[in-house]
Amino acid sequence: MIRAIFFIGLGLIFGGIMAAVIGPPGAGAAFWGPGMGVSMTAGMLWVAARSMRGIQAPSPALVRKAQNEGRVALARVDSLSQTGTRINDEPLCELELTVQPTHGAAYRTLLRTVIPVSQLAAVQPGVRRVVAQLVPGYPDVALLDADPQADIWSRTRIPAVADAGEVQRPVPGGFRDDGKRRKPLIGMGSKGRVGRALLFTVLFLATVAAIIYPHREALAQSMYSVREHGTVHLDMREPYAVHKAIGALQSEIGHDRVIAVRAYKDFVTFEAAVSTEGLRTDNWIYRRGQLENEGPSNIQPEDEREFYAASQINLDRVWAAVRRATSESQFNVRDDTTYFVERDWSPGTADDPFMKSIGDPVARFGFDNGYESVSYTVDAMTGELISVSQ
Repeated sequence: MIRAIFFIGLGLIFGGIMAAVIGPPGAGAAFWGPGMGVSMTAGMLWVAARSMRGIQAPSPALVRKAQNEGRVALARVDSLSQTGTRINDEPLCELELTVQPTHGAAYRTLLRTVIPVSQLAAVQPGVRRVVAQLVPGYPDVALLDADPQADIWSRTRIPAVADAGEVQRPVPGGFRDDGKRRKPLIGMGSKGRVGRALLFTVLFLATVAAIIYPHREALAQSMYSVREHGTVHLDMREPYAVHKAIGALQSEIGHDRVIAVRAYKDFVTFEAAVSTEGLRTDNWIYRRGQLENEGPSNIQPEDEREFYAASQINLDRVWAAVRRATSESQFNVRDDTTYFVERDWSPGTADDPFMKSIGDPVARFGFDNGYESVSYTVDAMTGELISVSQ
């Protein structure tokens, strides 16, 4: 369980880092702290648990059951060693014992238990102790406070270490009160190694997936960008990215009725109508797979004809026009190069004397190298150049 929690903590950390890298600003930050806390705490408990592995602390009920059933034996302490671990300021010790049951052959076993400092003298090598054989057929024993000099043990002879065979190590896990061995769902030994590795891998990946799932669109875009351009973050001015942004807007508000679409390297913004009718307009921003409403536009439209359908823009031709403009001039597409699409200004008429943005949709972009600047206007449907100004 502790190791499972440790890998969940690692998943929180890794998933948070992934979300921060591929997702919008602030993504994943909420998982770093808890992940660090969970993994560090579980890691320390894991280390502590490893040092305490194999401790034999049978329940009093199991010890009484062994005594009532006559499974009491005389044992000799062959060796005593302290593990270096202390529990409640008392040393965790390993005792090698040679056990001579009242019936049957002697055997050697290992007892790993906490021995109070005040009782260390009672478990020094050569000392005899009365023990309870916890479960028939198993080497597990528990020290008893009974007198090893009692008459019942006067004829019991404990053989030499060399005559008692190899040390039989108790299997980790211990016993329940009824004498049945506790078995973990996945074995703790070498046989369960594959199962444990699979479980921990699944927990780690499931935790990462749970964090990344809300940012799955950002992940897909990052994978596309790595495959196509070798960069983690997608250039949001590319047609692929702007199409994604328009699709997200349509899914959110149910239409693509906009006044302006602006494409920057890291995000796309819209001035979109609140509904399919009316002039109320909101600002939206799309970056790394996430669309956010930034509230009403600063300047609201005055004419229904200012709107156009964002999905009708020929983004491939607009982006091609931007690239073509760089190849035909001394300017390059830089990180701060942007383009935006809106309706062109219409010439004033007798019936409508003021110029309004009710013409055909056009894309505008420009370049500036610090010494010169140039601005382009192209048809948003055909990509054909309309005007250039310097």
